[in-house]
Amino acid sequence: NRFGRGVGFLLLPYIIVLIVGSSLKFVSDAYFPESPPAHTVLKTDYYDDQRPEGAIVESPCIPSRFVGNGFLELFIPYLPAKDDKNIEVNCPGLEVANFTGLTLEGSITIQRNRNGFNTDSILLCMGNLHQVHVDDSLFASPSFRFYTHPQRQANGLLAIFDVQHLTRGEHLLRVETRRLREDSLVWEQAAYIPFWKE
Repeated sequence: NRFGRGVGFLLLPYIIVLIVGSSLKFVSDAYFPESPPAHTVLKTDYYDDQRPEGAIVESPCIPSRFVGNGFLELFIPYLPAKDDKNIEVNCPGLEVANFTGLTLEGSITIQRNRNGFNTDSILLCMGNLHQVHVDDSLFASPSFRFYTHPQRQANGLLAIFDVQHLTRGEHLLRVETRRLREDSLVWEQAAYIPFWKE
């Protein structure tokens, strides 16, 4: 059909123009990097008072960029899809706290908690998956607690650090997490969080 071929012939350039036209973007910020290194970025995800309401974030966070009372709170979310395998490799034989999978909660409830697990061992193991540095100093054996973040509604670990000894001004909180990569546990940067001590 000659008419069909003519329409098809005209339709192809039209589709190409639409695709190219919708992909065009004018770039005017010549000196602003598209993907700057993590330690040079101030991300709102890291600060509870800056994060948009209802945002789902999987990174560690602190309450604010500004620390005025001499104590720095750090929340590290528990990410079962990533952390469970790391816990199994790092702490073989550790008893789990809950049965996983589907459960009934409401008018009919099936117990999902297990008996006989050691809470302290689980907390110690989960805490050992993380290293916390402020500037160039490693916080040795931070005291983590289980915590459900009130804004995120996420489970994780909370540690509170005494930073009164730090000078007034900018500091860098760095969190490293032990991850399983090709049958080895390696330390990966989980977050670079700048903060300012008042």
